[in-house]
Amino acid sequence: MKKRYLRTKDRIGALYDKWKEPLWLGGYRITLDFCYDGGEFPSEQAAVSEVAARCYADWRYQSALIKFNVPACAGLNDKELESVVVHELVHVLVDEIDISPKQHDHLERVVSTLTSILTWQARQSAATQPGNVVAVDGVTP
Repeated sequence: MKKRYLRTKDRIGALYDKWKEPLWLGGYRITLDFCYDGGEFPSEQAAVSEVAARCYADWRYQSALIKFNVPACAGLNDKELESVVVHELVHVLVDEIDISPKQHDHLERVVSTLTSILTWQARQSAATQPGNVVAVDGVTP
């Protein structure tokens, strides 16, 4: 099990490295924290086993702490894990938006939508690189 968790940490780190600059977060001080025991992972809304990550950002100081629930992330495929990492990085970008607790669900939807757009665009861009086959209508020739 330990090897799986270390592999998951490496996968998260590689995805963070892949997305930090394209999201213009190079000037931010972002710390990644890896929680290997569900008991140490903070959860406010869902069961601990369901929450893959949580972001604590402070736009005033361009800093953030992203905590990853390694057991929850370990079961994700590459596409799902990439979405989790990008989702938390988008939270860093939108942290400046001042919302009330009642509006949190709306902001979460916006972050999820932006994550979907960004990851989809990255996949489309990669698919159009020389030597790659482009899917038409969801079907790869």
